[in-house]
Amino acid sequence: MSDIDLLVVVNHERLTDMVEYWAKAEDRLMRELTISHKLTAPVSLIVHTLADVNGQLQRGRPFFMDIARDGIALYEAPGHAFVQPEPLAPAEALKEAQASFDEWLPSAETFFLNAMDNIARARPRRPPSCCTRPPSGPITGCCS
Repeated sequence: MSDIDLLVVVNHERLTDMVEYWAKAEDRLMRELTISHKLTAPVSLIVHTLADVNGQLQRGRPFFMDIARDGIALYEAPGHAFVQPEPLAPAEALKEAQASFDEWLPSAETFFLNAMDNIARARPRRPPSCCTRPPSGPITGCCS
């Protein structure tokens, strides 16, 4: 099973402070997963204000649109509904996708290089024969 993301929607910006307001809840969720085994998958809290969530939906942000479409509401306060999501125009969708790609590619490259380094050091296996890593320089010849 994959992890579980809980979107917590609050009514004031100060309540989005993860350390001050949510650290105990995150610690409890971690204990339930690792110690008592009452949870079978990691749980992540994602905390935003209602105004922020509604703004993201109005801008057609894919992450929030997916939540509005596929998420399961555990509690809904009366009079505090999400706005109707607005799909992005094709040019805006491309701009959003490019911004997300630009944001996440550097860390993906780092993860890949770390993985290849671990493979090269036989932690715990050897790299596939199609991958080579010279003493200095980029990894070449990796299978796809």
